[in-house]
Amino acid sequence: APLPANKPLLMAAAPTVVGCLEREGGVVGAAAATCVATLVVHLGVAMLPHVNKALPRILALLPPALDALAPSAPPLEDAARDDALVLASSLVSAASRITAALPSLVSPYIPALAAALTHPALTSLAPPARDTAPGEEAL
Repeated sequence: APLPANKPLLMAAAPTVVGCLEREGGVVGAAAATCVATLVVHLGVAMLPHVNKALPRILALLPPALDALAPSAPPLEDAARDDALVLASSLVSAASRITAALPSLVSPYIPALAAALTHPALTSLAPPARDTAPGEEAL
């Protein structure tokens, strides 16, 4: 946890970071979402006014980011795929960290969170299930 002396400095940065998240997508949006989540983890309920702006934006950016990675999506160039992966993973991580830090805030966002977590892109990115333990050969 940050030292108490850091709290005013972190709170002063929050509007700028949330504003960046509201204006940007791509890797800048990914970085802003990660930063917002970190501020929420360290500052808790003091970030509530900012979370009420940031979490809806994160949840709005998430479906198109995941759509770009879905198995049915057109293939992306390597750099574009890397950017889409960074954005999607940062947004999922930020939503997870924010809801873990402020669970009482989650209820209005449950439908959007459920839709994101069951998106086909997330299930297609997961490693395949293994029938054997590592180091064992399949029969």
